[in-house]
Amino acid sequence: MLSTVAAAPVIGLFLAGIWPMITETGMINMTLLYGAGILFLILLPVGWLISAVWATWSNSVYTLVYRRLTIPSPEDPTP
Repeated sequence: MLSTVAAAPVIGLFLAGIWPMITETGMINMTLLYGAGILFLILLPVGWLISAVWATWSNSVYTLVYRRLTIPSPEDPTP
C-alpha cells in the first residue's frame, strides 16, 4: 500500500507525458517522461526499504505469536 502511494507521482508524470498521444492532440512531452524516469529510479530504493521493513515486521510478529502460543507459561509461584 505504501509503495503504491509513493509511486503515485511517477504514475502521474508518466500519464501527463503521454496524454497528448492518447488523446491524439499532439506530441509526447519528453521532459515529463524524463522526470518520471528519474523519479522512478529514486523510488526504487525507497520501495525496497519499505518492503524490507514490512517483511521484517511481519516475520517478527509471526515468530512472537508462535512462541507465545507454543511455549507454556510458567506456573505462578505459591507464596
